[in-house]
Amino acid sequence: MDTGKVVLLTCEDEAARMAARYLAVCFPGLTVIVERNAPRSLLLRRRLKRLGFVRVSGQLAFMAFQRVQRRVSRGRIAEIVRQADLEPRWPDASDLIRVPSVNALECIAHLKRLQPRAILVVGTRIIAEEVLQAVEAPFINYHAGITPK
Repeated sequence: MDTGKVVLLTCEDEAARMAARYLAVCFPGLTVIVERNAPRSLLLRRRLKRLGFVRVSGQLAFMAFQRVQRRVSRGRIAEIVRQADLEPRWPDASDLIRVPSVNALECIAHLKRLQPRAILVVGTRIIAEEVLQAVEAPFINYHAGITPK
């Protein structure tokens, strides 16, 4: 089955690398665009400005809960990774492009050049409208947290 060109937008972390390896098997020719992790203080200031203290405090509480849950689940996660033979490294056969942010002009230029049929999203910051409108492809987002809407 020809899946066409598929792009993965993701961040630099272990789960993203495992997801990329799995998706590269499902979508031969997968291109992976990796955004640089932004300082948390910068993200927090931006969210406070855009969303306000009450909404951001709810997000922070959820993030704290996730951190505790991750610590408690560390052993089980390691067991699943071992059993599924998952490797937390980027796939060998995929193009890997690094950008400062999924919202950077550089990322938009890569998406326009690649003209993907679908864009998979795992673990990035909130994607700006101008990025979502840059190409005709649908964005399919895997999101582990509570979504705003």
